[in-house]
Amino acid sequence: MAKEVLKNTNSVEILSDNLKVSSSVVNPGFTSERKVFNVSGRFKKDAPVVVGTLNLTSSENDSLSKKGNIVPNSSNSNLNSTLKLKLKNTTQDANGNTTGYLYNLVYTPKENTSKANPLKYSIRTGRRKIAPAIVGGISNIDFGTDKIHKNGETRRIIITGDKNIAFKLQINKIEDIKNSAGNIIASNYTSILNTNLSKKEKGLLNNVSTEVETINFNSITGRSELSCKTDVNGKFVLNQKFAKTSSTVRYSIHLNEDTILSSSFNKTAWNKEVIGFENYYTVFLTQRINPTLIIRATTDVQTYSINAQAVDLKDSGQIYQRKYIGNSNGSPKGDSRYTTITYNLAVVDASNNIAKRGSAYPNGDPVFDNVDRNNDGNIVSSWANTNFETNGGADILIWGGNVDDNITGDSGNDKATVTFNLQINSMGTEDTTIITLDLDNHIVIS
Repeated sequence: MAKEVLKNTNSVEILSDNLKVSSSVVNPGFTSERKVFNVSGRFKKDAPVVVGTLNLTSSENDSLSKKGNIVPNSSNSNLNSTLKLKLKNTTQDANGNTTGYLYNLVYTPKENTSKANPLKYSIRTGRRKIAPAIVGGISNIDFGTDKIHKNGETRRIIITGDKNIAFKLQINKIEDIKNSAGNIIASNYTSILNTNLSKKEKGLLNNVSTEVETINFNSITGRSELSCKTDVNGKFVLNQKFAKTSSTVRYSIHLNEDTILSSSFNKTAWNKEVIGFENYYTVFLTQRINPTLIIRATTDVQTYSINAQAVDLKDSGQIYQRKYIGNSNGSPKGDSRYTTITYNLAVVDASNNIAKRGSAYPNGDPVFDNVDRNNDGNIVSSWANTNFETNGGADILIWGGNVDDNITGDSGNDKATVTFNLQINSMGTEDTTIITLDLDNHIVIS
């Protein structure tokens, strides 16, 4: 058994009958202080097993956020073993506040791990104060829709509630860091808070002014924070500028949890479990550009041209592509949703011959799929990056793939064609999605 109290005052206890469990404190007393749990034992490979329990509890007068979770460390990239939390029991106080979660620790070993190559996870927990019933407070924050125009705009943000209610607000631009699969693994927040408040922005509604206490640098989050009060009419107005963008950008609005909220404030519309902002209510805004979908063909040789495209012998290969621009999660612009694409191939030197390579996948006529039908991580498709669940939502269909090396009038075997039909169901949400056909799997030069 090992138990530690975290910096946010939540407690974590790990129990196991069969494993060695210990804990330690790294960098005690510093801002980088961490509580580390070490679990070791022997297990049967590839068999999921409950190795123990994790008990997450709040301190007195506090409650827990919806759930705790564990996040794999980036150093796990060379390991296939996994550790998961499976909720076993929830504890609540008399007022329905969640004070404890009991989880089973489910471990699936895929290979040997060791002190030199351990499987690492971080435990994320949330905490909120148990406040007495409140009659008055902030009742609403109106920031418009959660979509920012790609050309930028100025948003009128209105905080409404009872008069003279103090609140703290942050507005940040987010830089998301993604892994090779396109999943967000970390996010950096930079303040874009409007620090040049005009008279109107200082809550001047109906000629009644309010108090802007200060705009401070919050040393905990490392960003600027607006500290204000509503006016005698219970309002505060802020005009926030969002700049034009050439790529998809996310923004966040954070309301400090110490703010007194009325019973009518819709907490469910706000996220209380954002890493680094556990003491804030958070909403996210997104600014998207029109996504680009690229249907690309590649080859590693320069011995033939694609649709009469000039061949640069200085390059190591060739790329031929068609671009489609459309609306996020919508169709491409114009009438290009359905089309037939043909690659006319012709040898550069008449001494060479061009022919269809093989007769069955991955050679022969190109085949298409966008679903992992065998649940083995592989999609049987001649085109790469077709899975709309992992490529940002770009959903296409391709059929009728054909390689023809028997061209009428071509007595020297100098020509071939690759033809297929394309249907674009959705452009997805990524700025640019590239779906690629490797012609070297279907064409051979001799």
